[in-house]
Amino acid sequence: MNSRWPYPTEIPFQLAHEIAHVLHEEQHYYNLNDQTVDQGETSANIFAIKLLQKYCDDNEYHFDSYYKFAKAFCIPHNLYYLFTDGRIVQSQ
Repeated sequence: MNSRWPYPTEIPFQLAHEIAHVLHEEQHYYNLNDQTVDQGETSANIFAIKLLQKYCDDNEYHFDSYYKFAKAFCIPHNLYYLFTDGRIVQSQ
């Protein structure tokens, strides 16, 4: 995690993503190939979004759309496919 990242608004999502890697350390992830990298990154992204959603719930922050939630936490546009009907998809 680079705390000197030039875009500080992106740090909450990035930190939540890296927390997922630490908490869900799996040995097969370190034998890097396309399948494990993609699966490990997708799982970390899902975990990060759920962690941020829990933070919002616990602190009574409400958004009227997943888009506004994602924008507030600078979740990359290419990850919006993880939302279905305003909810995060389940990890596989």
